Amino acid sequence: MKIFREEAIDPRAWEAFVARCPGATPFHCWGWRQVYQQVFGYRLTYLAAGATPDDLVAIFPLAIVPGLLGGRGLISLPIVGYAGLLAAAPAAEEALWRAAVDECAAIAAKKIETHQRVRLTADLPTQEHKFTTVVPIGPTPEATWTGQLGQKVRNKIRKARKEGIEVRRGLAGLRDFYRVYRVNVRDLGTPTPPLAWFAEIAAAFPGACQVYTAFAGGSCIAGKLTLRFRDTLYFLWAGALRSHIKSGVVSLLNWEAIEDGVAAGCIAVDFGRSTEGSGAADYKKEWRGEKVPLYWQYHLPVGGDVNGAGPGRLTLALSDLWKRTPLPITNTLGPRLAKYFP
Repeated sequence: MKIFREEAIDPRAWEAFVARCPGATPFHCWGWRQVYQQVFGYRLTYLAAGATPDDLVAIFPLAIVPGLLGGRGLISLPIVGYAGLLAAAPAAEEALWRAAVDECAAIAAKKIETHQRVRLTADLPTQEHKFTTVVPIGPTPEATWTGQLGQKVRNKIRKARKEGIEVRRGLAGLRDFYRVYRVNVRDLGTPTPPLAWFAEIAAAFPGACQVYTAFAGGSCIAGKLTLRFRDTLYFLWAGALRSHIKSGVVSLLNWEAIEDGVAAGCIAVDFGRSTEGSGAADYKKEWRGEKVPLYWQYHLPVGGDVNGAGPGRLTLALSDLWKRTPLPITNTLGPRLAKYFP
């Protein structure tokens, strides 16, 4: 088995492996490589294993993410929900992990951090505080409405419609979505990626990416960006103005996207990653989906335990400060800082 690095990898072979591997996600697609380079200027280390460059049996997309105060880490992948090492067999997984560890040493990175939906077999420092929620949908909107949605969710959707909230579809709504989204992200204490991040994703995945915006009184009050991959609709990013949260607009946007997903032949919706005990996690329970664990797994060259691999004290302090910083400042600085907060 041979290890191939970026210059030796044929993107068509990479995509062919993603297409035939059951555990693949949209975040494994080669198209993300250009998005990261164009928007953040990340150096990328995409690794693959196989007998030949045309017959791959494992892939590992990695971004070299700089630290705010220096240093760097190998992350798979920053900002998106998860990605990680994907292998057809344990031997291929082991070989590719060793290659990543060698790369970590070669660039003197402080860690490898891989966000896995499929847990690696190696005995690695692991955090299990994240999960995603997968909700079955179809075969028709009516069947989903009556068979999957609970009364609480249906009432929220009805309430939003009764209040006259209008949902619009199309990439033309990207700027409206972004204006709302960056307010939400500021309130969470995280710098917002630039608008170009979302525009590049839409360009990289034409026909699969969709933007939903909700309007009340002529103003955008909520937005959502989705990505379709195979038979699953992925909810990537969403936001709503706090003043309209109780209107049911978030549930209405979800439902409108689900209706489109059913029409496109999707059988499931991935609601995106959540942290145990968070408000987002509690909300997703209302949709009665399957809770799928995610695994944050690490290589720590200088030692230390897994609890020290996450956000440090400085990062947490900056996050708290960010929540209290005026929007004009966060709107200006956020897109410049987002690359340091994977």
